[in-house]
Amino acid sequence: MRFIITFGQVHTHRVAGHTLDADCVALIDAQDEKDARRVAFALFDDKWHHCYPENALAGDFMGYFPRGKIEVPVPPAPAPEIRNLGYANGWVTGRIPESVRKCRDTP
Repeated sequence: MRFIITFGQVHTHRVAGHTLDADCVALIDAQDEKDARRVAFALFDDKWHHCYPENALAGDFMGYFPRGKIEVPVPPAPAPEIRNLGYANGWVTGRIPESVRKCRDTP
């Protein structure tokens, strides 16, 4: 699915050789809106305005953005967070940190 990210008047970014600002929109490929927002935060921090599904826009919406749509690369997802749910349940994802392994393996 494709999502459009809009920017405020003072939001200017340089991504993959493109300048993104209030006169254009960023076009992002993502699985859902949550994933699109994750990408927007990864690329633009909190300096963007709104996230719309591309197919939800009607009428002359793009008339407000004279520079049009600019496709941006999707950064890789962050590594899974290591969560300890207690010794009985073990580690859920990722590898066990060396410092924890040493503590656990010490008699």
